Amino acid sequence: MAAARVDQRTNAPPVCQSCIPFALRDCPMPLNDVTLWSVGWTESAGVLADLYEPDILKRPILQHHNVFVPWDAFKHHADTLATSQVVHLRDLRQHDLPGPAPEA
Repeated sequence: MAAARVDQRTNAPPVCQSCIPFALRDCPMPLNDVTLWSVGWTESAGVLADLYEPDILKRPILQHHNVFVPWDAFKHHADTLATSQVVHLRDLRQHDLPGPAPEA
């Protein structure tokens, strides 16, 4: 196990420990540079969102796509359409990857 890593943010869902071999076998994403991290705890950080501003007729016009909006950025909340929650990952530790699950 490697030393703890600096805290990170993510909107990706976790994978349970028993599912890791199946994810390695079945995931369609390229797995060239995969690392396995455990997370001690998480804390809600904000959202990924699209930011809108009204035009002259008060219609919402997209200004920014898929941007991080922290909970304390109150001035953006009225113009924000959240697409996913973002969490801080705390107490990260790197582990060796298990092998993929055998083919069914």
